[in-house]
Amino acid sequence: MKVKALLFSLLLLSLKLKPQALIDSLRFQLSKCVTEDCILQTEHLLVEELAYCNQEATVQLIERLYKETKENDTLNYLNIQSAFAFLCLNNNLSNKAFKIYSDLKLSGIQNKNKRYVARANFGLCSYYMKNNDLKTASDLLFSALKDFEVLGDNRFIAKSYLQIAIINHKLKNNPKAIEFAKKSLDISTKYTYLNEIASAYNNLGNLYAAAGSPDISLEYYQRALSIRKKRKHEFELSVILTNIGVIFFEKGQLEQAEKYFKEALVLNLKLKNKKNVAACYLNLGGICYNKNDFSKADFYYRETLKYLNENDLALKETLYYNLGEVNFKLNNKEKAFAYQDSCMSVKDSIYSRESIKTLNEMQIKYETEKKEKENILLKREHEIEIAVATEKEKKLNVITYSITGGLIIVILFSFVLSSRLKITRQQKRIIESQKHIVDEKQKEILDSIHYAQRLQNAILAKEEDIQKQYPKSFLLYKPKDIVAGDFYFYETTETHAFYAAADCTGHGVPGALVSIVCSNALSRCVFEFDLNDPGKILDKARELVLDTFKKSGQDVKDGMDISLLVKEKSTGILKWAGANNPLWKLNSGRGVMEEIKADKQPIGLSDDPKPFTSHEIKADKNDSLYLFTDGMPDQFGGPKGKKYKYKRLEEQLIKCSDKDPRMQKEFIQNDLKEWMRNNEQVDDILLIGITI
Repeated sequence: MKVKALLFSLLLLSLKLKPQALIDSLRFQLSKCVTEDCILQTEHLLVEELAYCNQEATVQLIERLYKETKENDTLNYLNIQSAFAFLCLNNNLSNKAFKIYSDLKLSGIQNKNKRYVARANFGLCSYYMKNNDLKTASDLLFSALKDFEVLGDNRFIAKSYLQIAIINHKLKNNPKAIEFAKKSLDISTKYTYLNEIASAYNNLGNLYAAAGSPDISLEYYQRALSIRKKRKHEFELSVILTNIGVIFFEKGQLEQAEKYFKEALVLNLKLKNKKNVAACYLNLGGICYNKNDFSKADFYYRETLKYLNENDLALKETLYYNLGEVNFKLNNKEKAFAYQDSCMSVKDSIYSRESIKTLNEMQIKYETEKKEKENILLKREHEIEIAVATEKEKKLNVITYSITGGLIIVILFSFVLSSRLKITRQQKRIIESQKHIVDEKQKEILDSIHYAQRLQNAILAKEEDIQKQYPKSFLLYKPKDIVAGDFYFYETTETHAFYAAADCTGHGVPGALVSIVCSNALSRCVFEFDLNDPGKILDKARELVLDTFKKSGQDVKDGMDISLLVKEKSTGILKWAGANNPLWKLNSGRGVMEEIKADKQPIGLSDDPKPFTSHEIKADKNDSLYLFTDGMPDQFGGPKGKKYKYKRLEEQLIKCSDKDPRMQKEFIQNDLKEWMRNNEQVDDILLIGITI
């Protein structure tokens, strides 16, 4: 069984914190303030004190002071800007945090304020760590550390050492991480920075736990716990209690682990920290499972569901896996299989996020390398033009001199000509060398895109799996580029089979990025939300796709057109819904093609979104159904270079309808090939044919 272990690191807010009694004193002082300056100064001190004791109140106060604090209030402005940027970073507003830190840094550079620059670099380090760019984070952190040493800011020197420890831990260099964490502890102890001491203890506990030294880890956690208890820092207490519980769990001391997890749970419920509440319930479920108390384990896991954050995919995967296992033990096999399916769906979501990130990086690399190649070639062409023009001018001069100067000038002309030709040959060799470099880079890019193709193919079902449900069917799929915006979607559950032809915005690498987002949305509709009505699936898919693109902070108009067929396995009933793309049904007896029209709206952003319509499809034996995208009708070719068009596609499908599916596919492929001749393929092509 998996147990969710929360081994938290230091809090990055630059705050100077004291016990609860001081908060009460400051609140009393605030009530006595009569001037605006007194109120503002006291509220800034309160921000520093509240952070460890009342997270919700701290957030509200930071947001208000961020709007009210003026730039000429130098120290308070720096503190509140840093605190607000960190708040943005914790709430997935990374771009806003980056802008605040960058503006602080620019202001520091312009005003030659080393403290602003150092604090901004320290904050930007957190931004880049969150985005897993550890090289940039490390460079910024060492730059900040150098400035803090010049400024004599020992508190931030200690904080910087602890950040270096965390980076080394992420880089799997645990000995170096422990070394820097101890450096942070030494400075914090020397200057009695109690909160930094507690953070260093907690991080050393994490590092020794990772190094497989639970007893040393436990000792450091207990030291951190002692400080936090005295200072009544409830949020940090909940984290440390959880960490200690994990150590006892791994040592097999389940009673002790349960005690600490329950203490952490009480605090997290009080703090309304849903993420940590979910982790505590998950850990308690793991303990009950290991005690063979499966009913109680199931209770705790179902409590976890109430507090689960939709975006915490790692925790969701662990929870669904554990629910599957415990329901097998309770002999609830139907529930167990359902949870296993949900677990696989979450894994697919995690994989899709990684795939999108990989494809995006390749797209940027491709565009950059392409631009570099164009610049190199343009530069070399310009150099050749200059060389040729210079050569012509020299030749004319030499000819003029040879006519008037006689044999000596002719000899000099020959020498100059020889030198120029030598330079030209050298330039030619340089250009050939540059061309070789560009070709090598082009090969690297193509290799990367071929790898992306393998990633995209992973979301496509195998044709033999489709044939099991639709034995009399064919699939014609021809991407325009190596990766595609069109894709076919096929999934099955115990009760239904889902088959679709989808056309995402664009083709090539941009289209592939959108296709992974849309395919993942369809999978979640089927497995996570347990939908089987095609109209409702498209409604939910639209919602999920828009939520994904909304995270960019811009109005992204990308999406997909789709034709989705759903078959109920037990009865054979067929239902269908479409977004812009229709369904064709061919009556085998009359040879007439009927079109079931789609809703005229995409899966994506639209001016007047409406619910998608589900249609029940009445089809007799040997009738045929066709799902397709617009790639084939839009293909140019024929004797006059015109579009293939829907009318020709309809005629050709009717013409070959008496053949078996394999022969139908071959017939359509040959007709398309003959139509295209030497014309380039203009779009991805996708056609699905099913004979009932």
